[in-house]
Amino acid sequence: MMDPIRISVEGNSSKPTPSHFLRNVLIVAGIVAILGGIIYMIRTVRRFREHKHMLTRCRESGHAKILVMIHSYLDTAATVETIISALRTAYCPLRLRFAVYQEVANYNDDVFPMAMAYASTEEQRILNTTLRVITMDSNTTKGSIWAYQQLLQRANQGETYACILAPGVQLGTFWDKLLVDDSGKKQVLTMCPQRKKRLVINSNVSQTSVQRWMQSMSKNMQQTASNTSSIMTYPVFNQFNGWIPIVSQRAFSQPPRKPIRSIALSKYLLFGRSQLFQEALGTFDRPLAGYATDFAISTLFYEIGAMFYTVYNNKLASMQRVSPAPVCRPSGWDGKKLAKQWNRHPYLEFAGLDLKKHLISGRASLGLTPTFNRQEVEEKFGSWQEYERFKQSFH
Repeated sequence: MMDPIRISVEGNSSKPTPSHFLRNVLIVAGIVAILGGIIYMIRTVRRFREHKHMLTRCRESGHAKILVMIHSYLDTAATVETIISALRTAYCPLRLRFAVYQEVANYNDDVFPMAMAYASTEEQRILNTTLRVITMDSNTTKGSIWAYQQLLQRANQGETYACILAPGVQLGTFWDKLLVDDSGKKQVLTMCPQRKKRLVINSNVSQTSVQRWMQSMSKNMQQTASNTSSIMTYPVFNQFNGWIPIVSQRAFSQPPRKPIRSIALSKYLLFGRSQLFQEALGTFDRPLAGYATDFAISTLFYEIGAMFYTVYNNKLASMQRVSPAPVCRPSGWDGKKLAKQWNRHPYLEFAGLDLKKHLISGRASLGLTPTFNRQEVEEKFGSWQEYERFKQSFH
């Protein structure tokens, strides 16, 4: 009788041996390291190419520098956002020179360290030599024109062009090239940026909030640079605030294809030869409320013979705020006294205003120059028939 055959099956243990576990860890780590190295190389090559392209653009742009002036009245975060936007979207960032007149209530709200904290390494290198900041107490403010005057005197280093930007303005792709190409010797370019929602930050937020804000800001700048709106506006006068006429805006019927003559300037964006800015703003020394800045700037530039043009590019800039800018009303501001001083100024006839009678003409409300012709009407209203329709609303 044969003995029974015994067959035993030894199951393999599902638990890996220490040597297998270590091998798997090393394989995964190697794959991660390789992927990380590839990503790093791609980013390095991309940065190198972008830097090379930027240097090429700067060589093509020549040696003309632009002094970018910002009056920051209790508005540090929005000012930083505008600086970073201008730097990242410029055709040649190396030709920009930033000058900020900051008026603060808390010395911790400083533009320079906040800008350096948000800038990339390359941007930090540029800002470290090109960002100049003048700091004053907010309770001693005299208004924006005084701030620009001080920047022109103390921060100007012979730049060919000057540009005024309001805190919160976001610039579009190659904004500097567009403005330089469109500018003339006695011309001042202006724009009333469209308003878009943005995330607000202050200096007391957490690091996570800062990172979210920066991500939001980056997305906003990309949208500003790539999106094109069909709406473009130009300056007009529609109402008085006390004794001072307020610059408003009216939409072009269709986006124009070239700079269009304007009757007023907007502090949100001004661009021209720096010599014009020095001549126009160099002697004004009285306190000025924020709401009167546009009217005062327009009067002062007209006084020196400058010609006003509205920028035609509809993706050049936008204003991104969720709340109005802080109200700047200096001690000693007297709108009635300023109106009395300027009630016979030649600019009033050019713009169609009467300060003594508190009158805004229909032409001023439509934004037409005194010698307007059919071409100007069609540029702003699309057709003569549309212009006649608008005229009827003033009768």
